This record gives sequence, C-alpha cells and structure tokens, in this order.
Amino acid sequence: MSTRHAYLSIKIDDVDIAEKPNYVTHFSYDRRTTDAGNSVQFSLYDDVAMQVEAMLVEGSDKLEISYGLTPQHARTYKAQVIDWRPRLSGWGAELEVDAITTAVAKQNNKPTATYEGSPSDIVLKVAEEEGWGVGIIEPTAEIPYQNREGTKAFKRYHRGGLSAVRFINERVLPYARSSLTGDSGYFFYFTDSEKAAVNFHTKGYKAKKETIDLTFTIGAQGSDVLEWSPNYTGAMFMASQGLIVKYQDREGLLNKIVKGEVSNAQTKIVQVSSKEEALLLADYLWELKLRYSYTGSLSVIERPHIDPWTTISLLVLTKYNVPHHTSGLYIVTDVKDIIEGGLIRSELQVLGALA
Repeated sequence: MSTRHAYLSIKIDDVDIAEKPNYVTHFSYDRRTTDAGNSVQFSLYDDVAMQVEAMLVEGSDKLEISYGLTPQHARTYKAQVIDWRPRLSGWGAELEVDAITTAVAKQNNKPTATYEGSPSDIVLKVAEEEGWGVGIIEPTAEIPYQNREGTKAFKRYHRGGLSAVRFINERVLPYARSSLTGDSGYFFYFTDSEKAAVNFHTKGYKAKKETIDLTFTIGAQGSDVLEWSPNYTGAMFMASQGLIVKYQDREGLLNKIVKGEVSNAQTKIVQVSSKEEALLLADYLWELKLRYSYTGSLSVIERPHIDPWTTISLLVLTKYNVPHHTSGLYIVTDVKDIIEGGLIRSELQVLGALA
C-alpha cells in the first residue's frame, strides 16, 4: 500500500485556497444515490481561514474543486457555498465551509407546474427545465386508473411549489415502475464530474460494467481495504416482517394491501385516488423496507472517484485464509472521498446483491 500525497485544488473567485496544503485540515466530497444532493465540506486554518471568511462575507460563493491522486488524474467539480462556521480562539482561527454541487444549487422553482406522462418522462422534462445533463434513465410506465366518471385516465403530478429535487423524490419516484421489468424501487441521484447528470433507475438496470475487485485478510495490513463493516444483523428477521398499506377506495371504504407476513406487520396509511396508485405505493414501500437489509460500509485508501453504481467484488479472508460469509458482490450507493494529512481515502456505502 503506497502513501502518495493527494492532489487538491479549491478555487474561490479563481483564488486557489489549497495552494498551501497545511492550511486545509480536512476535505470531503460526498456523492449519494439515497439523496440527490452531492455535498462538499472542508476546514481551513489560520491566515487562509481569515482570507476565505472575508471573501465569503463579501459575497464570493462559487467554487471550483479538483482532487485526485495526481493533477493528471484529478476530476473537477463546480459547487456553491451554502454555509460557513468560523471558530476563533487562543489557538488561532478555523473555518468550516459547506457547499453543494451546482447541479442542485441552481434550481428553478415552478410552483404551479403540473406534469403529465410517465415518471421517467417527467424526470426528463424537469432535467431540461433545470439544465441538468442526462445519465441513466430507465423507462417507466404511465399509471392508468378509472376517474370518477368511470373513464380511463392517467395520473398527473402537481409540483406544488417544491424544488425540483424534492418534487421528484416525494411525488414522482414513489410511483415509478419499470416498463421493462415491472420493478419498483427507483434510485434518483446525480453524477457530476464535468456536467451534472441526473440518473433514475432500479438497482438491476444497466449497472456499471466496471467491477472493482477487492481482497483483504482480516487482521492483516497493507491492503487497499482499511475496514469492512457489514450490516447483516437481523436482516432475515427484518425481511420477514410484513407491511400493511391502508387506503380509501372511491366509495370511502377503508381497504388494505398486505405485503409479507401479517404478524408484527408495519402499517402505513396513504392518501391516493385509486387502487392502482395504492398498489404502486405498496410495492415502493416494500422495496424500501427490504433495500437496506443487506448493506455495509467499506473504507478504502487511494481509490478516489469510485462512481455510484459501480460493482464491488469483495473477497474477505479470515486469518486462516477462509472466505468470510460476507464476501460477494455489492453495489456502491454512496461515496465520500476524504483528504486529511495529504492522504486520500474513500468511505463507501454498499448494497448487497441479495437485497
């Protein structure tokens, strides 16, 4: 395992505040598929902290960030500062800065917008309005139901003043069902290396062809893997618990949809306009219940820029060279790249293939 110092550049108004690396005590960039907003955080010390605070107070808030093992292998990201916290003491000055990638920071509110079409069509329409690029979009089916007049209609989606990300997360994503496989449980996230690109798909759709092979022995040092924390505790028990979704039909009668075992079932009450919508929501809530039954946290060194939705082939060996039962394939859902002391590591949240 090598110990090369990572390359980092943080520019605000074209001033590179990372030129003196001793003044940057912490840097992290978090890319998530569980929340569409990608975030940046860094901490500054002493003279540079005071310089940047003065720039922020004067209104400078646009960032250009590059990092990687070397300048030649660095990626560049655009971000906007959303908060900063100075701490002044007898030890000196410190400044913590929070930023969010420009993809989410620049949103055009459309408080009265109403959208028609399938959920994937709506994501594409919103992406066009927001100026987002387009990544992986899995086609979805429109949601038909009988309206009060008894004729066939399709669900419409009312934005109601929500931001683009909240609108998709809260009012579109729960009703997404693949027109190819019928699967529910979509992921909605951004990839934003050079240009922000929105992604909207199930876990089985066009997963990245790239597979990263990682092998390490428990108790041994010198591996790229620093730590592996599987979260299998109670997974089968959790999966066996049922879900009851209650809704009112057109006559006002209370109905229910049962998923899994009724014993110890969790009950959800939803407001919908049709049985079809209730079935979709039940599928979505059931998928969410099962999704994180098989997860884990994986810490690796000098592996920057692992993209969400990359497949990890993980071989975990005991000290007797016997494979541990958590060895297998995992999908990366969240990536947090961290630079401290000149070294770079990545904290990965992964979703097991059994989920």
